[in-house]
Amino acid sequence: MPLTCVRFPVRPQTGRNTGFWGNGLSLHLEYQERREMVSQEKSGPLPAEVKHLLEIVCQQILQELGASSCSLSQWDRARNTITTQITYAIQPEMEEPQFYAGVGAEYRLDDYPVTARVLQEQVPIVVRKDDPLADPAEIAYLEEMGQQVNLMVPLTVGDRAIGFLSIHQRESSRPFTSEEIARACNLARQAALVVEGGHLFVEARRELKDLAALLEASSDITSSLELEAVLRSASKQFVRVIGVEGCILLRHDPEENRLQIWAKHFQGVPSPGDAPDAYALQSYPLRSRVLSERIPLVVQEDDPTIAPEERAEMQKAEVKSLLLVPLQAYGRVIGLVELASRSYRRDFGRREIELALTLANQAATAIENARLYTRVQEQLDELRRAHEVQARLLKTVREMSTPVIPVHDQILVMPLIGTVDSERARQLTERMLEEIQQQRARVVLVDITGVALVDTATAQALIRAAHMVRLLGAEMVLVGTRPEVAQTLVLLGVDMGGLVSMATLQNGVEYALRRLGLSIVVRR
Repeated sequence: MPLTCVRFPVRPQTGRNTGFWGNGLSLHLEYQERREMVSQEKSGPLPAEVKHLLEIVCQQILQELGASSCSLSQWDRARNTITTQITYAIQPEMEEPQFYAGVGAEYRLDDYPVTARVLQEQVPIVVRKDDPLADPAEIAYLEEMGQQVNLMVPLTVGDRAIGFLSIHQRESSRPFTSEEIARACNLARQAALVVEGGHLFVEARRELKDLAALLEASSDITSSLELEAVLRSASKQFVRVIGVEGCILLRHDPEENRLQIWAKHFQGVPSPGDAPDAYALQSYPLRSRVLSERIPLVVQEDDPTIAPEERAEMQKAEVKSLLLVPLQAYGRVIGLVELASRSYRRDFGRREIELALTLANQAATAIENARLYTRVQEQLDELRRAHEVQARLLKTVREMSTPVIPVHDQILVMPLIGTVDSERARQLTERMLEEIQQQRARVVLVDITGVALVDTATAQALIRAAHMVRLLGAEMVLVGTRPEVAQTLVLLGVDMGGLVSMATLQNGVEYALRRLGLSIVVRR
């Protein structure tokens, strides 16, 4: 059965690494050289702590097994690819091993069935250069590497493989024994735990970073209750947290079945000036789907299946990729977010989509709170205006209910009609005192002809008013007391002795004139 071994991106070259290639031992390539050999690069080097632990494991492998080099590769199950993460090798002219780490080269597992067997069956496989059953390509690889034997050992955590170790032996007289293979498997399990722990560490650190970014964004978005400020802040925070070049917030108008632009922000690139202010949803099925199904969607400009209007809109705005996320608050969709990548085609990953969804929910809640605050403020303004109108009307009513009529420079008449309760008594007293002070009046005639009922409370209020008027240097005269009113006051035992009372208004005017030393002269 043909066997294979781990693929390092090797080929003869000239330059400063020529000597290494001549020995077949240089396993460290520059980034640009790797790009020429693989179809896709995978960034994200392992953390320094993880690399240090793996270096210790590799040193132990070389020491215990007497190997010339070893490398660690990881398996991406979702994409079915292999990525070489680190390589550790002993150079013939050097006593100490040399550790190489950097951006890993990526390979399709389908192209290497023996590697697939190592991972899928979780068994170690030894490839020897002198094996007549080995695939010619495997022999050519070992010759090019300057190696005689290659041992591939799966990296397993629990019952799943996450990658494999590739251990090389330069001397044909030193094949790997069954005991050495068993030790290699034990060391591979240690390395697998280190790698898995490293991934957990990276993921935890990334989650902390995302959480910090979300907390900062949430604090900024919710720092104001003004709708415009919230929208402006939200669009900027989407650009910062998700790392896109542009963000547009759109409000959903279900009655007109369209989207209206709320706010937009573009970072590092000019904003598309001719973008529409509104979208008719019948022409944009993907946006309609985001709203109706409440799901995020990634839209690529080169996707042949998208609607012509949506592709034309992306081309006009020079957008390569869009992430559409619904804005949901209090159980309903209020709009959506468009996150744009204009400089390159971007495949938004699960982490970015989850971040966008979380931030969209926070932004939607803040927007709804700001809209509610705006409506409450508008209602309060309306109530305030209504209260002011009511206050003016009440003032007019009070003035009409307690009119003060000057009949002489120093004589005022205050006719009362209807019921005089405690509140009205307070108002007429205040009005009377104000007018006495303004008019410099000396006599006030309070006409109670139109008052149907004068009880004890009313009488006491009039007596108190008379005392206050007297303190201002004026005199209050009660006029128009009807017989039934007089009878009621006597029966109630109200003492009106301190109050001057006249039968009619005419009598009162005459009394006031006499008090001022004046009289009415009739000329014929």
